[in-house]
Amino acid sequence: MQGAGAVSAAVTALLADLTRAEVRTRAMAVVGVSIGLSFVVALVLGPVLGGAIGVPGIFLVMLAMALSGIALLVFAVPAEPERTGGAESRPLSALLELLLRPGLRPLYAGVFALHFIMTATFLSVPQALATDLGLAPAGHWKVYLGVFVASLAGTIPLILATERSTRGRALFIGAVLLAGGAQALLGFDHGHLWWVLGAMTLFFATFNYLEARLPALLTVAAPGTERGAALGIFATAQFLAPSWAGRSVACCSVGSGCTGSSGAARPSRSPGRALQHSAAAPSNIDADAPDSQFPPGRSGTVKFHSFTRG
Repeated sequence: MQGAGAVSAAVTALLADLTRAEVRTRAMAVVGVSIGLSFVVALVLGPVLGGAIGVPGIFLVMLAMALSGIALLVFAVPAEPERTGGAESRPLSALLELLLRPGLRPLYAGVFALHFIMTATFLSVPQALATDLGLAPAGHWKVYLGVFVASLAGTIPLILATERSTRGRALFIGAVLLAGGAQALLGFDHGHLWWVLGAMTLFFATFNYLEARLPALLTVAAPGTERGAALGIFATAQFLAPSWAGRSVACCSVGSGCTGSSGAARPSRSPGRALQHSAAAPSNIDADAPDSQFPPGRSGTVKFHSFTRG
C-alpha cells in the first residue's frame, strides 16, 4: 500500500527540505514517535473497529485518513523551497551509483538491520508474553503502551545530546551497542516480566533514536538533488526488512534444527518422544501411538513450537 516505501521516502525528503540540519534529527524523531504511537493505538482500536465495521470498514477508514493527509499536505504543510541544481530524475545507472556509494551503503544496511530486528522482535515477544509469562493477548497492548512511553525517557536525552554536542558519532555507536544488548537480554531470559519489560524499554529507546538518526545522517550525506533518490533507496531497504524478518522467523519456527527466540522445538526421531518433550502437546494425542496413526509422510517429523525456558 505504501509502494515499497515510496510514500515514506517522499515524506522524509519533504521534511528534510523544511528543516535545518541542526534540528533534523529531532524532526525525524517526532515523525518516528507519531508512527510508534499510531502502532499502539492501532493495537487498541483495531479489534474494536474490526468488530464494529469489519475489515472492509477498516480499509474505508484508511482511505479517509489518506484523504485527510492529502488535505493537510495541501493546506497546512509549508511550501517546499525551490530546488536548484537541475532535475532530480536520473537513469538507472545513476540510481545504482547511489545504491553502491560507500558513504551511503552503511545507512541503507543500517535501516534494513534495524527494522529486521524490530519485526523479528514483534513476531517473538507476543509469544513470550503469552506462553512464558501467561499474559492474555488481549492485554498485550498495555505492555506495548507502557514500554513505548517509558522508552521516551531514553530517546529524548539521546536526541538532545546529539543536537547539543559534538559527540554524535559516539552516541550513535553507543545506541547500536545498547540495542544489541537489549536483544541479548531478551534472548537470555524471557521468563520474568520485569526483565522483559526492561529489555524492551531499552530496545525501543535506542530504536526510536536510531530510526530518527539514520535518515537525518542520510540527508546530510546525500544533499541537494540526490536526496530524494537516496531516501527512496533508504525507504525501500526499510520496507524490505519486515518481509525478510518474517521469512527468517518462520524458517526458525518450522525449519529443522532451528532454535532460539522463535522457540522451535528440535526434531525427534520418534513422534512419541517429540510429543512428550513438547509443552504444547495436545492432550487428545497419544504420545505412545505407533507411527501408523500419523499421516503418511509425517512419521518421525512431528514438531510442536512454543517458547520454553532453556
